[in-house]
Amino acid sequence: MEIHFAPLQGHTEYAFRSIHNRIAGGIDCYYTPFLRLEKGSARNKDVRDIRQENNVGVPVVPQLIAADADEFNRLSDLIQQNGWTRADLNLGCSFPMQTKLGRGAGVLSHPDRVEALMNEIAKRPDMSYSVKMRLGMEQSTEWQDLIQILNESRLCQITMHPRTGRQDFKGVADIEEFAGFHAQCTKPLIYNGDLTELEQIRVVAERFPDLKGIMIGRGLLARPTLAKEYRLIEQGSTDVPYSDAQVLKTIKEMHSAWYEHCQNTYQGDHQVLPHLKDFWYYMDTLLPKKVYKAIMKSTSINTYRAAVAAV
Repeated sequence: MEIHFAPLQGHTEYAFRSIHNRIAGGIDCYYTPFLRLEKGSARNKDVRDIRQENNVGVPVVPQLIAADADEFNRLSDLIQQNGWTRADLNLGCSFPMQTKLGRGAGVLSHPDRVEALMNEIAKRPDMSYSVKMRLGMEQSTEWQDLIQILNESRLCQITMHPRTGRQDFKGVADIEEFAGFHAQCTKPLIYNGDLTELEQIRVVAERFPDLKGIMIGRGLLARPTLAKEYRLIEQGSTDVPYSDAQVLKTIKEMHSAWYEHCQNTYQGDHQVLPHLKDFWYYMDTLLPKKVYKAIMKSTSINTYRAAVAAV
């Protein structure tokens, strides 16, 4: 079963992906945060993130988000121009700034728009496409109006996060509704949602043994070794789960590389600190509360370094 690393804006850009792949590992595929059009063009930082030279040695799929054929084709052209033959279409983003523009999960309530995007995919045989989606925007049964369109499309796989766009990340993933989608979906399928512990991965893998894979986002940011630990379980290792000391050893090694990247990329404490703090953002349950608060409240590189030394 493949393990994919979900994209999270502000956290999983190319430098982080490279560091995680080299030090923590266990991932079959990383996805870039989505490319989108703003004021008529893609942001320079997003284009930089998909450049081949920034992704050497890392299994990466660029992701795009689009409301219509024009946006889809312009972004697909950009991805191809940067040397890629594979892309992922985001139909799951729940951020209101995107859904109000008819992007991400905002498309799911409109089968005609989904079909129009699938028709554009059919017109680009030189590119392979997948979709990352939710059950619907407003209702968890909206997928039922989309499943035939998706099954008849040229998609190479579908990743399903079983929440609605309206839910955002609140509540729990609806595993029963996912089971209904799974029963009708004819495409290779990947499960995404609420996978933060080894036991949760095991439960999904045992219930749906024919899945192509799973996708993890926040769980890997909170515990970067999670995929590697599951791989060792599959191989019969008894050295899992890792002790806190083993996990922290990997995190410290990753942080050293991340710290160096931030110092070489950004100017001054006011630019460097926010990026350094992002590294720890999802680790609040792993670190002692006092240490985590000291890191997040640091106001200079010196106070930050002192806080991190206590990890």
